Amino acid sequence: MHKIGKVQKSVFAGWGGLQSPKDAEVKVQDNYRKHYDQAAYYTRSIVEIQFDQGWGPLCEFLCKDIPDAGFPRLNESAWLGEKTSILLKQGLKDGAAKAFPWVLAILCMWDWCDKDKADVHALKALTQTSRRCRSVAMPILFHSPSRCLSPTYFLGIVEHEPDLAHFTKVLTLPLLGSSTSINRPILTRLAKGLSLEMSSSADLSDYQESVEIGLMLAFCSNLERLTLRITDSQGKSEKTSFEFLQHILKLQLIPGLSNLRHLDIDTSKCKRFSIAGTELSLFLHESPVLESLVLRGTNGQRVPDDDYEFDIRRFAPALQNLKTLQILEWSFHGGTSDSVALGKILSLAQNLRSFTFIVDDEGIWSDDGVPWGGVDVRLFHIPPSRFIEFLKPVQSTLQHLSLNFGNKIYAGAYQSPDLMLLSPQQMESFASLESLSLDLKCYCRHLFGCKKVGPKFEEKTCLTELLPPTLRSLTVFFAGGGWGECLPDVLYLGDRVVAGDFQNLQRVTIKAPVHYQMPCSDGWDDYWDNEELLKISKSMRNREAFVKDAFEGSGVVAELVSWYIWEDMY
Repeated sequence: MHKIGKVQKSVFAGWGGLQSPKDAEVKVQDNYRKHYDQAAYYTRSIVEIQFDQGWGPLCEFLCKDIPDAGFPRLNESAWLGEKTSILLKQGLKDGAAKAFPWVLAILCMWDWCDKDKADVHALKALTQTSRRCRSVAMPILFHSPSRCLSPTYFLGIVEHEPDLAHFTKVLTLPLLGSSTSINRPILTRLAKGLSLEMSSSADLSDYQESVEIGLMLAFCSNLERLTLRITDSQGKSEKTSFEFLQHILKLQLIPGLSNLRHLDIDTSKCKRFSIAGTELSLFLHESPVLESLVLRGTNGQRVPDDDYEFDIRRFAPALQNLKTLQILEWSFHGGTSDSVALGKILSLAQNLRSFTFIVDDEGIWSDDGVPWGGVDVRLFHIPPSRFIEFLKPVQSTLQHLSLNFGNKIYAGAYQSPDLMLLSPQQMESFASLESLSLDLKCYCRHLFGCKKVGPKFEEKTCLTELLPPTLRSLTVFFAGGGWGECLPDVLYLGDRVVAGDFQNLQRVTIKAPVHYQMPCSDGWDDYWDNEELLKISKSMRNREAFVKDAFEGSGVVAELVSWYIWEDMY
């Protein structure tokens, strides 16, 4: 789906000899004067639709009552802007039967908003006007039903018109709010429609979630993007189960997820999950054309289950097609099952183009761990120098690499910078790398102090010695401190680029979130707080100026992107 501004040229160009919206406006004005007074029937009418006037012109033309639902947000001047103040002004002689579905399709060409459901209500209201309108509207609604339709409405339509489920391309499971008892009879009838033996709907409460997931994947067989929310919190005694789906697959009632290209597994509310577990194995096995995989971990301490054996041979086809792998908010520790599974996945992902890793905020802390030189110490997590070894099988194909270890120091046996940081020898093997994102703890040895670094402490080559010559885009994460120690390395990179090195480099971005503590309401001091924020903003502007000056004249776009992360003081 695209915002409406992106389709204007394709609407006008080549239509009746028109080459631009201006040509269309001139022609419409001429036709408007000639024919408007004589138009008596739909088939000879001239339609003038100005979306900033709401439902009125459209419903008047169709002789329909104005719906109770609000007009889609196209009528908001702030959202429209100059280019969409008058979206369409075009004479049509083919009648309302052709005009209305076309206009309806245009109305729906924007991304759904999770909070503002006015557009969806308006679209649903329009589906009641005519059969032709419904034939256009329902596939649009069912394209991504999880974001715009209530579970009860969605399940009810699937029950009565199962063919509509084939239009579903994007789905999130379990459906939000679907665990209510009102949906249990519908699920029972849907299961019986597939000739599945089911207990009464009253007995579904213990495994309704599993049944719903299995049935939705059975009916929505053309899915291309799937998000799974796996939980074991909020009073649940067991985590999300896919037992019913396994039962359906065993009976060969569905051909698997043959069209699925993007899989997002969200375990942010699950403390007991392992990459080596049965959940990921099941969906990889059933998704032979999968291209993108996202794993979202819990933001806090997780208890991985190490009792799994990861049978990599079962889902080799999916991994061989994989292009993108993102592992977000995760921790890897030594020889755990997660680490072993990640190594096996990457060993078969021979066509991987993009890899992203972000460590979780909490990690696992040792009971006897102590702060080290005033810097946060995280114990047992695999350091960047060892983590990069996982990527050896994909070094030749990887084009985009992002590693963010949360700016934490990893203690234990890895107190030497040489044992923790990425080395030039490791990075030079990435022969196709075009985009690289790193946080400071991946490369900046200055953070370890003069005594640990030795004679190389005065050198500013931490960054330049890592970058492969193929690199086009570089992003560095500055979170917290490190400006005094690590910014000189970025400025030195600018000097090298100006001198003619790194000729493929096109963009350098520093991302620097600012954590700012908000006091309690009774302790708020507006004047003091505004002064502090002003100081921070001034400091960031100065740093941005240093970065831009360093790359001045090189042709490289250099920028510093900063934003506030508001935190409670108490």
